[in-house]
Amino acid sequence: MAVAGLEQGAITLDDSNLVCGGGIMVGNKFTRCMGNHGTPDLKTAITKSCDGYFYRLGLKMGLDGIMTMVDEFDLNKRTGIDLPNEVLNMTPSRELKKRTQGENAEWKDIDTVYASFGQVYDVITPIALLRTIAAVANGGKLYVPHLLKELRPVGEAGAPDYRPGRSFQPLDSTRPNPKVLPIPEDIHHLVVEGMWGVVNNGGTGAAIRMAGFDIAGKTGTAQVVGLGKDVGKNKDHSWFVSYAPAYQPEIALVALIENSGFGGQHAAPAVRRAKSIGHLRCHARRSGGGPPIMQAYLKGDIRNVIALSRSLAEARLLAVLTVVVLIVLVALVFDFINGFHDAANSIATVVSTRVLSPMQAVAWAAFFNFVAAFGFGVSVATTVGKGVVESSVVDQAVVFAALMGAIVWNLITWYWGLPTSSSHALIGGFAGAAVIKAGLGSLILSGLVKIGIFMILAPVIGLVAGFGVMLAILWIFRRAAPGRVQWLFRRLQLVSAAAYSLGHGTNDAQKTMGIIAVLLFTSGYLGRDFYVPVWVILAAHTAIGLGTLSGGWRIIHTMGSKITKLQPVGGF
Repeated sequence: MAVAGLEQGAITLDDSNLVCGGGIMVGNKFTRCMGNHGTPDLKTAITKSCDGYFYRLGLKMGLDGIMTMVDEFDLNKRTGIDLPNEVLNMTPSRELKKRTQGENAEWKDIDTVYASFGQVYDVITPIALLRTIAAVANGGKLYVPHLLKELRPVGEAGAPDYRPGRSFQPLDSTRPNPKVLPIPEDIHHLVVEGMWGVVNNGGTGAAIRMAGFDIAGKTGTAQVVGLGKDVGKNKDHSWFVSYAPAYQPEIALVALIENSGFGGQHAAPAVRRAKSIGHLRCHARRSGGGPPIMQAYLKGDIRNVIALSRSLAEARLLAVLTVVVLIVLVALVFDFINGFHDAANSIATVVSTRVLSPMQAVAWAAFFNFVAAFGFGVSVATTVGKGVVESSVVDQAVVFAALMGAIVWNLITWYWGLPTSSSHALIGGFAGAAVIKAGLGSLILSGLVKIGIFMILAPVIGLVAGFGVMLAILWIFRRAAPGRVQWLFRRLQLVSAAAYSLGHGTNDAQKTMGIIAVLLFTSGYLGRDFYVPVWVILAAHTAIGLGTLSGGWRIIHTMGSKITKLQPVGGF
């Protein structure tokens, strides 16, 4: 679509911006985009997988323009691969709609929208997509794919068992191989830059970025059923088409994983694992050496390649598991520090008013931090795990960097006795690590805005609520004896401290739960669907409870005696 849109003049290199709008309304039908990308240019639209952009590009090209593109890239023909029974693609046309929807045969604008992003009227085989992406990679050469490269001669010429060698020949000898598409160099370069950005500049495939090996690609998600029904066997199909290296292409790969979800979350990581072998192969060919598995591969020693692959796979699985376990431990250390760093929030008042001794107070708070694990859900953990950073960007390095940033900040503020928010330190560390890895596009703006708004509103709401409650208490007990009031509120302070600790455990422990869960999810230990395992819930609440039990006396001192002087009624 991008190449054809530029070639046909629907957009130009100097003026390629189109509105996203979060989707498009055609008649009474709204077709959504998975984000709201403003008014992106073509390169950004490819990188961010902006459906809204391509809806509008399709309308500018029209059905005839889309059909011209289909014909140019041979998408309405079989690829000619040397395998029997190749399936013919289904591509958009007026004839197709008449054949499939006879009672509603008129082609409409909404049909063009569907056709422009590969739904309803498009059923393309993986091998056809692979051929197309390879043509984009090499500047417009559409090669006929083949499974068999050559047959080498067997025996001596003239001998009874002699079989001559022969190279691959297309099934259709009249078909040009390659078919050369006249893609102008500047158009080719722009499209390649957009596909490079998908993986290397904060795009939808950023999770598979590889140092020293530039992958260019495009994620895709093929909807199976309507929104709200896309679960289980009806989940979306996950696509990823790619080639590498981006500017010196040698290997093209396509992945289709049925009923798994988003392309960036499932198909792209599968391609990365295969690309890592391709990377080693390219390096081995250029350097003349490389690891043993590559030497065996280049020599055609398939048995040795299989044996070495199994060893490498087992070693990699063990290495990944070890790293994940270590990062989970770091996350629980953060949770522990969070407990003693934020202990002051819930117990400073009961300590400063001498309702409880310091040790009694931290034990009281620790108990309620832990019991918060039971019956309060995991909605905060889900927000942290899925609503701050695109999960396709998250890997072990991002999670580790986020945790270390938050831990260092917590220790600094603890040393100086500053009552700061551990939660916001963690979220800031998470966002910062993602930006360094994949750019600002890796952030989920709606989630960060929500968090930012309440970061500002929370102290204001607390100030107003505290003022109002204290005013009401003073009015209600205006005629009561001071001693009686003090006696009553010394006991009520236990209730308020318990409630605060319950809320602290419910809220703050879930930040760590969310970080651990997204680590497990992106590492492949949770399967297809994101959720928070029970052992993660219990571990997080245990860690924050033990941290609270250890007490953060510097901050308790600041909160209890350096901000304001409290009586039991004020502490409540």
